[in-house]
Amino acid sequence: MASAIAVDATSFAEPLPPLGGLLEHGGFTIQGDYLCPPGVDLRAQRSAARRQRIVAVHGLAADEAEAVIVLADLVSKTRARQDSLLGGGGVPDGLVDALIGVTESDEPGPVAPARRSGRPTVRSALDRLAVPEVAEAAAVEVLGLRVVDALALELTAELLEPMVSRQARPAVRWLRAKAQERAVGCSTPR
Repeated sequence: MASAIAVDATSFAEPLPPLGGLLEHGGFTIQGDYLCPPGVDLRAQRSAARRQRIVAVHGLAADEAEAVIVLADLVSKTRARQDSLLGGGGVPDGLVDALIGVTESDEPGPVAPARRSGRPTVRSALDRLAVPEVAEAAAVEVLGLRVVDALALELTAELLEPMVSRQARPAVRWLRAKAQERAVGCSTPR
C-alpha cells in the first residue's frame, strides 16, 4: 500500500463503496465473519460442520447429533424470548408451537410422517433424547459457562416436557435438573 501511495499520491484520496456492499453485489454470501463465493450454501455447510463436530466429539450417529442440534436451537429461541417469559403472565398461547415451528399445515394427520423435507420433525428429534448418550451430549452442548444458558435450558425443558414421548420425559427432566444445578452453581458466590 505504501508503494502504491508513493507512485500515485491520489490513489487513496477518493472514498470507495464499502467492501461488504461490493461483495454482496457480486453474489457473495456474508454471514458474520464468513464469506462464501456465489452458489455456496453457507448455512448448510455450517450446519453440516456442526453436526460432524457433535458426532466426532460425542460418538453419536448423525440423527442423534441432529437431535442435539434441534434442542440447542430451541434453547437459543427460548433464550431470545426468556425475558418476556419470566416477566410474569406465564407462557403465552402458541409459544411452544412458535418455538418448534409448528403451523396449522404441519399438524399431523392420522399418520404423521417421520420426516419432512429430509429432516426429522422436532418431536421425533426430541424423542431421541431417550437415549442417555444423546441427552448427555445435549447437556454438554447447551450448558455453557453462562447462567443464561442454564436458565434457557430449564425453561425449554419445562415447556417441552409435555410434548415429548413418555420414553424421553425422564431425559427432559434430567436436562432440567442439570440446568437447575448449573444455574445455582454459577450464581452462588465462591
